[in-house]
Amino acid sequence: MPPGTYTFHVIAANSHGYWNEVGEQLQFTILPPWWQTWWFRVFVVVFIIGLVVFIVVIRTRNMREQNKLLEVKVSERTRELLTANNEIANQNITLSEKQKTIEHKNSELSHTLETKDRLMSIIAHDLKNPLGAVVGVLDLLQKNYIKYDDAKRMKFIDGAFVAATKLQEEMLNLLEWARSQTSNIAYKPDVANVNDIISDVVSLLAETARNKNISIKIELTKTIKAFIDARMISTVVRNLLGNSIKFTPDDGIITLSATENELQVQITISDTGVGMSEEQIQKLFNPDEFNSTYGTNNEKGTGLGLKICHEFIQKNQGYINVKSTIGKSTSFIITLPKPIEIEEVSSNKITLPQTQTFTENAIEISSNILLVIEDNSEMREFLSAVFSDYFTIVSASDGLEGKRKALELIPDIILSDINMPLQNGIEMCKEIKANAITSHIPVVLVTSEIAKESELIDCVPEL
Repeated sequence: MPPGTYTFHVIAANSHGYWNEVGEQLQFTILPPWWQTWWFRVFVVVFIIGLVVFIVVIRTRNMREQNKLLEVKVSERTRELLTANNEIANQNITLSEKQKTIEHKNSELSHTLETKDRLMSIIAHDLKNPLGAVVGVLDLLQKNYIKYDDAKRMKFIDGAFVAATKLQEEMLNLLEWARSQTSNIAYKPDVANVNDIISDVVSLLAETARNKNISIKIELTKTIKAFIDARMISTVVRNLLGNSIKFTPDDGIITLSATENELQVQITISDTGVGMSEEQIQKLFNPDEFNSTYGTNNEKGTGLGLKICHEFIQKNQGYINVKSTIGKSTSFIITLPKPIEIEEVSSNKITLPQTQTFTENAIEISSNILLVIEDNSEMREFLSAVFSDYFTIVSASDGLEGKRKALELIPDIILSDINMPLQNGIEMCKEIKANAITSHIPVVLVTSEIAKESELIDCVPEL
């Protein structure tokens, strides 16, 4: 029966067959099963609603977490992309800078090559005349030596000597310039006697000045010292004095002086020469300007010496000024630093080696042996001739032969070139110094190459 409320009517008869018409009734209720009750239905509805809400909440929370994870990943990826973009941008900047550097280097290289070609052309042209004069004089002497008397021979020899001196001066300037351009010249400042530098340079160029009857005056009232590389400043003074002699006419006057104040030293070289215009002065120290100029006696020059002077003065923390009047005079004023405390470092002062004159009594010929090692036969013969009055000369043409003769003869001194076939001078020197038999022998290495000082120091073996 379906659930609900029911009324049960009962009529009954007795044993005699009489029926009770009114009868009795009984009311009862049939309850529905629990799954059909209202509270269950409410419960189901609430449960379903709750389940739906729960699912929505869980779903929403999961979506939020996924969104957060996604945001983190997006943020990380964005950072990675930004980092990558920054790296790419930096690489682009670096590449751009490198490209600019390469372009700048290429431009410098091109400019340097052009300057070198122009300089080499000028130098080759300027060296041609003195070299041709030397060759011409020697050719005349070789062919007509017997015909000429002693006076004429000496005149030719003097001419060849002057030309060779000019040639040597140009080559020295070229070598110094090349060393300064490759940074292979060491700057070693110390307390130096300026008076000695000036005196030594004047002594060196006095003969050149006498050939033009030029008077050189030295105005030094007291000993002046500067904190400089004496070798560099000596080169500067030599070049400037040589230029003054070149551009001063015969019977002119050149004056060298030195003054000082509390912090600086000034060296002034003045002449009564041809002078210069302001435009010429502006071009003097321009590294791109190389002009072949003529002196008062048609002496040639490339202007390379002034470039060397400018670079050497800058290396010594100084500067140079030029004052000139066309047709009257020129003055070069060199300003250099002065030592702060001369007393503390006076024992370390630098002085240039004085010119020494060897006499027969200076070196006893006896049995002193000089081993000359030189692969160029002309230079070997020349060195042998120069020292033949003072030593018994033994010669060798390469490092191996020289080392063998050194072990056989045990010479008193060895004079060797560096660049030689079979074995160079540095390797030979190392082996001689490493051998107990020959380690005491002094070895003098001679070269025209631009060698680093560290290479020469490396000749001495470690003990």
